[in-house]
Amino acid sequence: MAELPIKEADSELPVPDAWRDTFRTIVARIVAGDYELAGIRDVQPLAADEGLDVLRDRIAQYDDVTLIELPDAAWETSVAMWGGSDYWDVLVDLHTVEEGRSDLVLGARVTETHDGYSYAVHMIYVP
Repeated sequence: MAELPIKEADSELPVPDAWRDTFRTIVARIVAGDYELAGIRDVQPLAADEGLDVLRDRIAQYDDVTLIELPDAAWETSVAMWGGSDYWDVLVDLHTVEEGRSDLVLGARVTETHDGYSYAVHMIYVP
């Protein structure tokens, strides 16, 4: 049975199974150079300046590394935290060819909708 999101304030919990395929798709698109994320079901697309200028530049500033799609090991360290009102903050650890798990993290906000969840990527950064 799939692990469902838990609404527990002040706790870092594993990213629920129900969201993992969507985050795999998001990261696969970023790896392929699509920073706008348009056309992914339930994912809010980013405006060109947000997607191209922010995500791509943060990755480029990190180091001379090559991002890869999320391995299963990503779920061992990635977390979701209930925001206390109507969303979860999610931090997904990104991986590279050179390092395996890198210091880069994808930050997103997930909200419940009437028929599932809505995903908004808001940053890639080194915490």
